[in-house]
Amino acid sequence: MEETLTSKKDIRELFASGKRATNPPLTIIYRANALEKNRFLYCPERSVGKAVRRNRIRRRLRAAVAETAGSFPKGFDIAILAKPSLFDKDHSQLLACLSLLAQKIK
Repeated sequence: MEETLTSKKDIRELFASGKRATNPPLTIIYRANALEKNRFLYCPERSVGKAVRRNRIRRRLRAAVAETAGSFPKGFDIAILAKPSLFDKDHSQLLACLSLLAQKIK
C-alpha cells in the first residue's frame, strides 16, 4: 500500500530540491527518501476549478497510482501535479501517462 505524503517539511523539501518530469497533462516532482516505500502527493492546479473537480482529480489519480504502483521504483517521495486538461483523458490514457512518467524516475 502506498502512503500519502503529509509532512509540511517533507513537502517543502520535495518542491525545493526535487527533480521534474512532464508528460502533459501531468507533471511529477520526485525526490529519494530514506524509506523502502513511496509516498505520494496529489496536486491538481487551482485552475482545474472548484473543490469538487479538484477532489475528483485526486480520486482518479489515487486509483491510477494504485493500478500502476508496481512500475514506480521504491524509495521516493512523488508529487503528481495535474492540469485541467486531465478531464479530457480517459482512464487508460491516464494510466499510460503515469507509466511513462514512472519510467523517467531515477
